[in-house]
Amino acid sequence: MSQSIYVGCLLKCSASGETNRLGTITKRGGKYLRKQLIHGARTVVNHAHKKDDDLNLWVTAIKQRRGVNKAAVAMAHRMARLMWVLLQKNEYYRPIRSCNQVQGNA
Repeated sequence: MSQSIYVGCLLKCSASGETNRLGTITKRGGKYLRKQLIHGARTVVNHAHKKDDDLNLWVTAIKQRRGVNKAAVAMAHRMARLMWVLLQKNEYYRPIRSCNQVQGNA
């Protein structure tokens, strides 16, 4: 089971037959942590256009396609999963650039 479920940054899902509907984010988990993740994610979304690593390009694409609020929730969910992995491996975050960007800048 994903640890981000307990943070409350997943979308509610209701399904019937072949119909799948995604709703608002769940309210399970700690309010304070969820609030801080959303606030941090909003900051990342607002400044993502200034950076060119994969994570910022990903969130910029979501922002253009789905809107600011959905991009912020998606970023909060991704940050929660990323923090979990970094804590488990006891590592620091290192931004990754795609191969195309590295070749273009060389």
